[in-house]
Amino acid sequence: MLKTRKKSLSLLVTLAFLFTMILPGLAFGAVEYVKVTSSYTYVDADDEQDVGIITISAGDDYDSNVVDAVYAEITLPDGVEFTDTDKIAGNIAVIGSTDTSFVCTLDNKEEEFSNSINVDKLDIDSDVSGDIDAAVRVWAVQGSTIRFDETFNVTIAKVSSGDVTVSAASAKTLTVGSNKTGAKITIKELSPGALSTANDGDIFLTIKASGVKWDTEKMTDDMVNTMGLTLNSINADDDYSNSDKTLHLTVASESTTMNGKIEITPKFVVQPGASGDVVVKVSGDDIDSVELTVGQIGQGVVDVEVEKADKDTVYLGQLKKLDEVKVTLDPATEIDEDDYITITLPKGLKWPDPDDWSDISDVSGIIEISDNNVSINSLYNNDRSIWLDLENAQDDDFELSNFQIVADYNAEVGDLEITFGGAVEGTYKIGSVKAPFTVTTEAVNLPLRGSDVAGNKIVITETAAGAILATDDDADNDAAPDALDIILPMGLSFASTPDVDVVDGDLELGDVGVVDDDTLRIQIKTKSNLASTIEITDLFYNVDNRAAEGDAVAKVGGEFNMASNNYLATVKIGKVVSAASVLESAFVIGSSTYTIDGVEKTMDVAPYIKGDRTYLPIRYVAYALGIKDSNILWDGVNQTVTLMKGDKVVQLKIGSTALMINGATVTMDVAPEITSDRTMLPIRFVAQAFGATVSWDAATQTVTIE
Repeated sequence: MLKTRKKSLSLLVTLAFLFTMILPGLAFGAVEYVKVTSSYTYVDADDEQDVGIITISAGDDYDSNVVDAVYAEITLPDGVEFTDTDKIAGNIAVIGSTDTSFVCTLDNKEEEFSNSINVDKLDIDSDVSGDIDAAVRVWAVQGSTIRFDETFNVTIAKVSSGDVTVSAASAKTLTVGSNKTGAKITIKELSPGALSTANDGDIFLTIKASGVKWDTEKMTDDMVNTMGLTLNSINADDDYSNSDKTLHLTVASESTTMNGKIEITPKFVVQPGASGDVVVKVSGDDIDSVELTVGQIGQGVVDVEVEKADKDTVYLGQLKKLDEVKVTLDPATEIDEDDYITITLPKGLKWPDPDDWSDISDVSGIIEISDNNVSINSLYNNDRSIWLDLENAQDDDFELSNFQIVADYNAEVGDLEITFGGAVEGTYKIGSVKAPFTVTTEAVNLPLRGSDVAGNKIVITETAAGAILATDDDADNDAAPDALDIILPMGLSFASTPDVDVVDGDLELGDVGVVDDDTLRIQIKTKSNLASTIEITDLFYNVDNRAAEGDAVAKVGGEFNMASNNYLATVKIGKVVSAASVLESAFVIGSSTYTIDGVEKTMDVAPYIKGDRTYLPIRYVAYALGIKDSNILWDGVNQTVTLMKGDKVVQLKIGSTALMINGATVTMDVAPEITSDRTMLPIRFVAQAFGATVSWDAATQTVTIE
C-alpha cells in the first residue's frame, strides 16, 4: 500500500497562507470558471481495478489573462485508496499526495484548456458499495490572489452488485385477452461475457400473477432482440413449462468485445378474473433474481346502455329469465378478436350451469347475444362469472338480453347488478332481487319438556303475484321447487298436522302433511295471479329433552330453494324456558288488557274483586298458565270447568268451593261464578294448583302470576 510520500504538501500550506485576498466581484453571479466531468467503470469490491477519467476544462467565464496557475485536488471516499500515484497520468503534474488524495497543477495555457486525469488502479475495500465519488477541488491564482475556488463531486466507478442488470420500462395496462403486450424487459451485461454459456446459459422469466400466462403463440423469436450475444430459439427444448408461466432462454454464444444486451417484448394471455400487477421474476445462473412489474390489469372502453332495468325480478331460490331488460354494448374503438368480455354476478347469484338445469341445453342459452361473432366461452368463478369470446374484431354495437340467473338464499335483496371485465368495464343494474315470501308469527313460551304445547299461527305472505312457484312433489323437475317446507328446531316436533289455508289471493294449495315429525310440507298446486297469504293454524308442538333453552327458530323454504336447498327464511316460533323460567303475567283489576312476559293482550271481560278475592276470566288465566285452548274444557250441563297441563288435571264447579286436583279435593274459601256470560275463577287457588305463585299490588290493583 502506498505510504505518505516524503514530498510534503508544504507548498499547499504556503499557498493557503499567501492566497488571502479574493478579487471583489468574482464570487457573485452565475459564472462558470471551470467544468469537471468524469467517466466511470463498473468495478468489484475488494480488488484493484481501473476506474474512469476525470476531465477538468475551462468554463465559459475562464480568462487565462488573469490566471497564473490552476491547481486541482482529488480526494477519494472512505474505503478507497490509490495504489500508486506515480501511475496517475494526463496533462497534469502531481505536486503532492497521500493514500487518499493528491494535488496537481493543470495545463492552463490555452483559453479553452482541458486536462484529463487517468488513474490506473484503485484499491477498494470489500464493504464499499454503490457509486465511488471523488471530490474535486479546483482553484486558480494570480500572484497572491485566488481568482476562483470551486469543489465538485464526480463518479469515477460503480461497485457492481452483479455482472448483469435487469430492468423494465414503465408498466403497461393489460386487458383480458391474448396477445397483450407488457413493458419491455432489458437484461444488460456490465462487462462482456457476463452472461456465459456455462451451465447451459439458462435465463428464466416466470410470471408471478394469478390468471396470467405467456402467450406461447405470439411469444416468438421476433419478440426477443439481442446485441453482442446470441440466444438459442425460445421455442426449442421445451422452453415453455409450468403451465405456460415460465419462459426459458439459453445463451448460445457469449459477448466478447462489447457488453451484451437482451431486450424482451413480453406477450401475455390475461384470463378473466385476473387483477392487480403483472410481475415477472427474472433469474438464472448469472443473474441475481429480480422481480419486475411489467403491467397492471385494466379495463377497455365500451359504452354500456341498459334499458328497463326496473322491470325484472329474481326471487331467492329460483331460476329466472330476465325477459325485459336489454344491455347494449357500443365500442368506442374496435375490440380486438384477442379480447374477452366477462360478466360477474354479486355473491349469492350465479349463472345456471347447463349440467344442473335440463331446460338449458348449453351455455349459449344463458344469455341471448345479438351478434353471431360474440359467443359464450364458459362459466367460471363458481358459476358467478361468464366469459364471452369475440371471434372477430368488433366496432359495431351489439345487444345482450334474456339473462338467465339463479338466486341462492344468501343473495342480497335489492338491486341486481352485473360487473363487466376485460374489454368492457363498469357495474350496471339489470333488475332486482327479492325474497318470494315473508314469514311471521307471535312467539310463545315453550316448556323445556312438554306435549301438545299450543303455538300461534304462522303467516306466509307472498311478496308479489307468482312469487311462490308451483311445486313438483316428485322432485323430477329442476325448474320447480320440491315443496314449501317448515322445519322445526331440534327437540321440537309437530304434535299433529296443522291447518293450512290461503286466506287472501288465489294461490291454490296441494297436499299438506307432516314428514319425520319435525317438517311441515306444503305443496303448491298452481301459482297465484294475485299476491296471496297462507295461514297455518292449530299448531301444537311436542318438546323433548333435545330442545335447548332459548329461542326456538324454525327454518322455512329449504326444499323450496332450487339453488342450493339452504332455507330461505327463519321465524321465531317460541322460546324454550326451564321450569324455573315460567311465564309472568299481570292482570289489572277493572282493565280488559293484560300482559304475558311483557306482551300486551286483550280480554273480553275485566277482572274484579269480590269478598277480598280476585276473580279472573278462566280462558285468560289458562293462557297465563301456558294452557292451550284444547285443554280448556267447559261442561255446560254440569257447570264444570276442566283445565289440563302436562300430567295435571284441575276441575272446578260453578258455585262450589271444592277444587279437584288429579281427583284429590282441595277446599277453597270462595267459589267460581259466572259473570257476563264468562266463567270467573278465584285466581290464587287455580294458579297454585298448577305450581304458580300469585302476588298482589294494592297500590296498582295488579295481580301477577309467575
